Amino acid sequence: MNQTNAHEDFIQAFWQLYAEKPLEKISVRALCELAGYNRTTFYAHFDNIYDLLDQALDRLVLPIKQTIQKVEDLSILFQTETAIQFFLSVFQTNGWYIGLIIKSNHHHLIENKIKAILLPIVKANIPQGKQNTRLLYIIEYQLSGVLGLLHAWFQNGQDMSEIELIQLLHDISSQGVFTRVNEEMKPRKDG
Repeated sequence: MNQTNAHEDFIQAFWQLYAEKPLEKISVRALCELAGYNRTTFYAHFDNIYDLLDQALDRLVLPIKQTIQKVEDLSILFQTETAIQFFLSVFQTNGWYIGLIIKSNHHHLIENKIKAILLPIVKANIPQGKQNTRLLYIIEYQLSGVLGLLHAWFQNGQDMSEIELIQLLHDISSQGVFTRVNEEMKPRKDG
């Protein structure tokens, strides 16, 4: 193995092991064997398995952070087409990893990382002197709802396409939960 790629090799070995066993059962020894390095090399890059997970998650949310930081008007992120393209790009590059995290019941870790990225950007874009408590609660509610829906989708074996899921996310977000529930509860007209 090339020592310059050790960091990436450990992260890839981690994902392989994480797909097979719970986080608590992944040992530094097993990671080193799979990645092809010794323990000294591991500890040169990471403090422990949890630090490795944290850095792996940082890589997953990096595209989200980069996209949000490029946007001058945050309201653009809440428009249908932009939201669909954004979510699709995230799923196409990181869907498998996100699925592993969610299926392993560590979804709160991604949620916390995304909130740590988004909330300061939202706060920085609120006009000075404006009360921001309500907006921050709205963002908190929305992020929790989106991540909860993703969690259910992965737990249910991705029983609808990514496009259908994103459209559902948009419909719930733009029309409200009560409106969507009432609409879904109505008898369907076959015909």
